[in-house]
Amino acid sequence: MRLNRLSHPRGQVHRALFVAEICVRCGNLGDPILDTTLCISPHCKRPVAKVQADLHPVLANAAPLTKDTQDSLDDLYPDIKASTESATVAITSAAHASEAVRDAAPKVAESVVSVAKSAAAVAADVKREADSVIAPKPWHSKILGPVYTVGKLVATFW
Repeated sequence: MRLNRLSHPRGQVHRALFVAEICVRCGNLGDPILDTTLCISPHCKRPVAKVQADLHPVLANAAPLTKDTQDSLDDLYPDIKASTESATVAITSAAHASEAVRDAAPKVAESVVSVAKSAAAVAADVKREADSVIAPKPWHSKILGPVYTVGKLVATFW
């Protein structure tokens, strides 16, 4: 860890902390992020040679890896193309279905309103009949009710 002093244009002094590794052979600063000293001075090439030795097997296998990747993509191309076409057909079918729903929506809404009106009318009829059955009968209905019933029966056979 080293402390560096930087001068400000107005004459003030600011301090900044620098953390870096120092090459033990030549004293040059290394890269703290890589956690290694990559000294490139002519008399200190040891760390660079070490990195080069680490990269050599990776670079040697890069060509076969690239060829294998290309072969895999060539083998997968028909599958990818078919999947894309299938997705296109599915999206087109969904679009046609949504258009059909859009066209049918006003008719369905009218039908729902009509059914609601019919259900309200039936409910009103049921309520009226229930009220007439449950309501107390006046005296003349008690007397004339059986007379009307007999009259209806006689009229059907006459």
